[in-house]
Amino acid sequence: MQKLLLISLLLTLCTDYAFAQCGVNEIEVRVEITTDVYGNETYWTLTDIIGTVVMQGGQGGIYQNSSTYKDSLCVPADGCFFFEIYDTYGDGIFAPNGYKLYVNEILVSSGADDIKSYAAVIASCPNACNMTLNALNDLNVHINGTITLSANELTQNRNTFVKFSYCLAENESMIVLAKSVVENYDNQIGVLFTTPNTEYGFSKNPAAAPGLEVERAMLAFSKEYSTIYSPRNVYADYPQHINGWNFNSCSAFPGYVDPPADSSVSNSVLIRANFEDPDGMNPYYDINFERMEHALRPTGLYLSPEV
Repeated sequence: MQKLLLISLLLTLCTDYAFAQCGVNEIEVRVEITTDVYGNETYWTLTDIIGTVVMQGGQGGIYQNSSTYKDSLCVPADGCFFFEIYDTYGDGIFAPNGYKLYVNEILVSSGADDIKSYAAVIASCPNACNMTLNALNDLNVHINGTITLSANELTQNRNTFVKFSYCLAENESMIVLAKSVVENYDNQIGVLFTTPNTEYGFSKNPAAAPGLEVERAMLAFSKEYSTIYSPRNVYADYPQHINGWNFNSCSAFPGYVDPPADSSVSNSVLIRANFEDPDGMNPYYDINFERMEHALRPTGLYLSPEV
């Protein structure tokens, strides 16, 4: 009778906790959320490298005020998983409340007011740069027609470039391989934003513009490539690979322009730019809560440096 009472007490104390008993080659990811007095503003997801949600909480404003929620899941130890947390009002979770993210009982991330409207962290990914190397090689042979990657595999490649862009500058061989992917794509398929299916841009929503997985992967890769190789330290280490090299898409759009005859003359141009980017982030669906889809397309004003 005493044993039954003890078990009953333990179950009562732990009703808000979803236990995970992990097997061999698995790790436990545990999320603890303690809400403030606006619990319905908080929700979160745990996704894999494809973007599939494997665990989540708080969707639909179901979290109660000043309450603690604990969820746990066993995931493959060699996989990549990403934790994202949102606050619909944009002011985070008032401290001392907040979130805690554990991997195998080790605290890997926490936050409260600093969440603001959104925060993201890599929960676990033990072989990020090896995955990036494989993504480059796979994309290269897919472009050559040696193998055919599935839509999910191409999406995984795209997400790998976005999540682990720092790996693109890990060493010289990675930089050389990355350049070859761009050149191979330009030669085999055509310069991005000049081909019939990309000339006028394309929707960021794969459902609205299906069949463009390789283009999405190349666009993400090109963006991360140009960003990661811009810092002075990367250029200083590998000037022979970066100096004078450019994307052909830049030559095609906006195209070459002769230097001004008189650089002292001031000029002006009117640009239609009715999209406000309040967070300094790349545009995404509903970024301004106006329920609009923002397309991927080259746009804006390009100025040559030191002119």
